[in-house]
Amino acid sequence: MTVHRSSKRLLGMGAAIVLLSSVLAACGSSSDAPPSSSAASTSATSGTSESATPSSDTAWADAIATQFVGNPPSTGPAPVKGKNVWWMGCGNAVPDCKTLSDAGGEAAKLLGWDFHVADGKVNQGGGYAAAIRTALAAKPDALVIQGMDCSVVQQALQEAKDQNVPVFGLQSLDCNEIDPSQPSLIPWKMVYSEAAPTVQDYYMAAGKNAAAYLIGSSGGTAQVIANLGKGGFYEYMNKGFRDEMATCSGCKILQEVRWADADTVPNGPWIQAFTVALAKNPTATGVFIPFDSLITGSGGNQAIKDSGLDITLAGGSGNQPELLQAVRDGAKLGLTNAQSFPWLSFGVMDNVNRYFAGEQPVAQGVGPTLIDANHNLPAEGELFNGTTDWKTAYKTLWGAS
Repeated sequence: MTVHRSSKRLLGMGAAIVLLSSVLAACGSSSDAPPSSSAASTSATSGTSESATPSSDTAWADAIATQFVGNPPSTGPAPVKGKNVWWMGCGNAVPDCKTLSDAGGEAAKLLGWDFHVADGKVNQGGGYAAAIRTALAAKPDALVIQGMDCSVVQQALQEAKDQNVPVFGLQSLDCNEIDPSQPSLIPWKMVYSEAAPTVQDYYMAAGKNAAAYLIGSSGGTAQVIANLGKGGFYEYMNKGFRDEMATCSGCKILQEVRWADADTVPNGPWIQAFTVALAKNPTATGVFIPFDSLITGSGGNQAIKDSGLDITLAGGSGNQPELLQAVRDGAKLGLTNAQSFPWLSFGVMDNVNRYFAGEQPVAQGVGPTLIDANHNLPAEGELFNGTTDWKTAYKTLWGAS
């Protein structure tokens, strides 16, 4: 699988960029322990077994494209106008982070709120905690934190709790979800889709989709090198991937290449270890790389190209134009964590509005789907923006134009 690499680099550390291609997520995840069976619901790993017994058609791919996505809610409260909402983003210098916060601002305008972004600066110099405290100083009616785990900013979130500021988590694990002995400091949590409602389900779904693609595209014979992150939400993604691979008797994970965020800088420890893994496993037919930035900026695709192996690659969110073009050009590539980041932002803002109206959060229909030659591939020159016209749905729901 060959993708022509762009000369443009995403700004900031490779570690920071990694967060968002799925998601984004906890740049400073602190727990390396795998999730226990009691730590998450089973929605994202208990799906059908089509991928274990691939058919001659594309039913297995159709399942990947549809099983974890839905539609935005069609009913809900009118906007509770006049609120002051702050968004604590992972870093304005990271394009995906800024996409999410910008979309949050667009949603806030439609809802009639004052909206402010506190730039977490990819946690350089304690930027996450500093951003939260900047927001708290403004006495917000609500605070959204995106792309980090509670354990990274626990003291700052305790301060939010002490000030009675409601905190909403997007792509973020609560402290007690990482360590049950710790308090819950992100009491309001995003509900993603009905099939994968929790943040744990959401990340397990991404891992499951990637494994299902490698299984299905190989006819049940995939020999895989899996690049798996360490700690926090990564462990849920890893569980989804491993559990789905286990459904295929003719498949094997040849080697796991484990990495922490700091390892993913260009020419850093992760790409060196992955290059060695390719050389050690000449029978490999498939590779799992979860994020766009690892495939492109960190050098994953170049390593595959240099290996000379005939590899099918699964992973990525499809938010980089060069990966979409690679699919159009016939690359052996399934973007199995594809999703619209702006839809995520509109979804969490809808649930913030439900909080203001005294209601509980509801599923927003957003989750990982598939982009390949036959599924969800946008027209040339366009980016993927979800599986449905979600923006019109929210405008209708909120009575906005």
